[in-house]
Amino acid sequence: MRVLTGFSCLVLLLSGCAREFVPPTVNDVSLAAPAAGQRSWFLRYETPCDQYKADIVFTGDTLVLEIVGEGDQLKALEYLTPGSPQYTTFPDTVQYPFSSTGDAVMIPYRSSSRLFFFYDNDTLPLTRIPTVTLKQQDCMLTTGGQNFTGLETGLCETFEVGGSRLTDKRVVSCVPLLLTPDAYLIFDDKRLYISHIVQSETVSGWISTGITR
Repeated sequence: MRVLTGFSCLVLLLSGCAREFVPPTVNDVSLAAPAAGQRSWFLRYETPCDQYKADIVFTGDTLVLEIVGEGDQLKALEYLTPGSPQYTTFPDTVQYPFSSTGDAVMIPYRSSSRLFFFYDNDTLPLTRIPTVTLKQQDCMLTTGGQNFTGLETGLCETFEVGGSRLTDKRVVSCVPLLLTPDAYLIFDDKRLYISHIVQSETVSGWISTGITR
């Protein structure tokens, strides 16, 4: 697999204090219009939930999401770059079907995905009108004072990871089952920004490298 050139520059960007998201480049994976050759890069972060705002750590792991195939026979590949600390333990490439109607993404057989594994539906809606408004409380998202779970689509007014902030993005969560984490996909109709997992008071996740100082 190809390694992202300029990877060290991306790590330096993520270590800065003031960062904000910028529009995706033409080659990022489009949720509404995926096509072979598109790639997105995500960096892994982790922290205890009760120290979320003060102690975010970027681990140095970089995950590539790449679209391959022809026509409507597309697949998503996920793989760690060779410079990632986790690469020696997880060197294999994961693949699963990936297609879109423009209004929704179909992601069946995603159980091995690092980004989508917890989402309990084969279809990720892109244009569905959000039914709840979400607030960030430390590492969690809440609605009406309760943790956000289930198959509703929420609107997140703001969500912060380290010094990065997203505004007015859609969110889906997981269906709560025994031993499953609280987890969120944060996205819009163009791209996935964050896959965020909270389990046993420990936060880990993947954040898109489409950011700048």
